[in-house]
Amino acid sequence: MIKNKKEANSYIEKSHKILKSKEECIEQLLNTLNVVGEITRFKIIFLLRDQKKLYINEISEILDISQSAVSHQVNVLQRAGLIKKKREGQRKSCSLVPSKLISDLLKNLQAIEKFAIN
Repeated sequence: MIKNKKEANSYIEKSHKILKSKEECIEQLLNTLNVVGEITRFKIIFLLRDQKKLYINEISEILDISQSAVSHQVNVLQRAGLIKKKREGQRKSCSLVPSKLISDLLKNLQAIEKFAIN
């Protein structure tokens, strides 16, 4: 607990230095959360958690949206470094890129699912 103005100023100065040194990391985290915060992209990540690999047409069928809409969202996720695409003949497959942030997010989803079921 901060007791006086001198301690408060010292705390603020230290916090500012920490945030400044971590600015790039914080920016990346916020960008990732922004990308994952869109419902269709979130659903795609959720699907890939269980299936490991899906084709664009499969995601389109599951989510009941057009393949072009899926492709657009997959491209956004790929640019953010969250998924990778691979051309297999005329089809493109998608899979999650290993990421601590996504792993933690998916673990929290599992906890929410267990809570919702019980």
